[in-house]
Amino acid sequence: MASWESNIARQTTKLISDLFFANPMPIQYKKYFLEIPSLLLPNIPNVQVASEKIGGVPVERLTPQKKENGILLYFHGGGFMFGSPRTHRRMVSRLAKYLHREAINVDYRLAPKHPFPAPIEDAYLVYTALLNQGISPADILLGGDSAGGGLCISLLQELREKNIELPSGAVLFSPWGDMHGNSVSHVARDELDPMLQGSKIGGWAKDYLQGASPDNPKASVIFADYTGFPPLLIQVGSDEVLFDDAIRIEKKAREANVPVQLTVYDKMFHVWQIWAPWVPESEKALQEVVSWQKSMELGRT
Repeated sequence: MASWESNIARQTTKLISDLFFANPMPIQYKKYFLEIPSLLLPNIPNVQVASEKIGGVPVERLTPQKKENGILLYFHGGGFMFGSPRTHRRMVSRLAKYLHREAINVDYRLAPKHPFPAPIEDAYLVYTALLNQGISPADILLGGDSAGGGLCISLLQELREKNIELPSGAVLFSPWGDMHGNSVSHVARDELDPMLQGSKIGGWAKDYLQGASPDNPKASVIFADYTGFPPLLIQVGSDEVLFDDAIRIEKKAREANVPVQLTVYDKMFHVWQIWAPWVPESEKALQEVVSWQKSMELGRT
């Protein structure tokens, strides 16, 4: 049974989502609208926030007081249309603090002004710039939610194609993997997920792709070849529109003999992790990332 805290978070999420989608303001202003709640909240204690550019791409560097495990390279969600490091700062800061990793929260370019493959290009520039700074791929962990989760898989394909050493692993929160927008869960859970409407996916995909094929494996990562990928941790809620995307990504990883851990959180909605620490299920999800990282480290010794 879902906690009472998660039920409050669900209702609050639905209220914000309904206001956002019903608002007729132009898309460039909607992007700022999403940042208002995050700007009203204080930063996470003992995590320093600094803006800079890496590889020419704007990022937020989130540095916990205790850091010892390398870099968390994070890509925010938002359908490749919305979101920013600021909308995800608190969750990513908390992850950095728990993992004892410095986090690089990437402000990649967004559609419709910057369509596919602009976000992949930005992700590639940041990753390779980190390598040029002397950071080992083994010390880099990818992370992303929703569109950012799919972007992690797109980046892994890009790196493999260019024969660049891959990072140690990737954490995918509710990854978006299918640009067609017609999976069973996209339709069946349209009214169930308070955050993401399945009926919006096709439109966002069209604005992101702008003529590119939804079958392109770097766009719809459910069609990618996962051979040689590092270990993956996937989290998805049972009430999510993108439930099928997560299931199909896990299947592709297993078919390629990639170590993959999929956890389905009962009664949870799209990117519920962002509500940590107030919602127990959200905090549990972030703590699972910590446990998974420790298991990966043990596996390398």
